Amino acid sequence: VSSVWQRNTDGRGWVSRSNLTSAEFSEYWEQYRSEGFRLIDQEAYTVGGQLLYSGIWVENKENLGWASLRNLTSAEFGTNFDDYSRRGFILVDTEAYNIPSGLRYSQIWVENKQNIGWAALRDITSQQYADAFNQYRADGFRVHDIESYMVGSQQRYAAIWIKNTNGRGWYAYRDMTAQQYGNTWLQLRDEGYRVTDF
Repeated sequence: VSSVWQRNTDGRGWVSRSNLTSAEFSEYWEQYRSEGFRLIDQEAYTVGGQLLYSGIWVENKENLGWASLRNLTSAEFGTNFDDYSRRGFILVDTEAYNIPSGLRYSQIWVENKQNIGWAALRDITSQQYADAFNQYRADGFRVHDIESYMVGSQQRYAAIWIKNTNGRGWYAYRDMTAQQYGNTWLQLRDEGYRVTDF
């Protein structure tokens, strides 16, 4: 289990649920949506052969339109990607995970009222990710979300980049050993950075 924490400077309501069946996740999704919350992170994972879900919801103070989908095939991912992009939403979270019937994806979309530039890629190799990383960084984007997963015996990546409109300093690392992660974490913490995605 891992998590990232951030100081709640505006006193926003929030809730986190884990180890949920699909039915339980759907019940909480409906409940929190009706109470004015929106999903900002969702995970899917297998424990003892059972597919379980986790989610984090925050109070939707901005009253943003939002949507989340899970257990999407590749074709369904593409269809929803085109639809929500066209309707002015931004992809803020994506996951990829294997189930017995094949690779599945999840998405969280939020209304892009500020018209923030963004880009997303999935199922890319390590080299393709490195090339995209360098190109998007040169174009003024920063990594917002990154995922690593297996497709058969091949390591693949998915990532979301957003336009770094405020010029925020940032770093992104991947494929580190535990020791490399620990050393990097300490170094960047001492330099005034914090982890935003893990």
